[in-house]
Amino acid sequence: MLQIRRWWCLVLLQNFPMPSKETRLQERKRQRKQKGKQDLEVVPPKSIRLSESVSEASAKAESLPEVGTGNGEDSLLMDTLTAARWCGTRSFKGKLYLPQVITMNKEDSLRAVEMLRMCDGLDEEYKEDLSEPFMFMFSLQADYEEFCKEMIDKRQLQVFSGFEMR
Repeated sequence: MLQIRRWWCLVLLQNFPMPSKETRLQERKRQRKQKGKQDLEVVPPKSIRLSESVSEASAKAESLPEVGTGNGEDSLLMDTLTAARWCGTRSFKGKLYLPQVITMNKEDSLRAVEMLRMCDGLDEEYKEDLSEPFMFMFSLQADYEEFCKEMIDKRQLQVFSGFEMR
């Protein structure tokens, strides 16, 4: 009986190998990333000139209905819209790509904020993917630094920004 049990265990291990802990963690990470992408509606970033993007952003930011019920989720949206309005008053040397959340409807933008808030304990790659719809992207580092000084340092708004590395 003991020999049959050993033989059966060997057959099971050969046919159904046990993945390593690292492989299982990578698989879970891949599944979380895939699930997060399915939950958020993918809005492709637009490549538009600064003058067009700022006017569009200002119009869309003004037309968003009743954002700002006072909870933490709306504060990120309000800060992003405030920063977009400020960008409309400035002329930058390079290109500026405004956040995708400005063009989303209220439900989708609140869902994006909620997903971002829930990922606080997770890995950085996943958090970067979820913060992408809120990202102000600059083509020049000088423009990025000017934006950060005004929005983050001076006004103490919570915004996500970056610049293209060349």
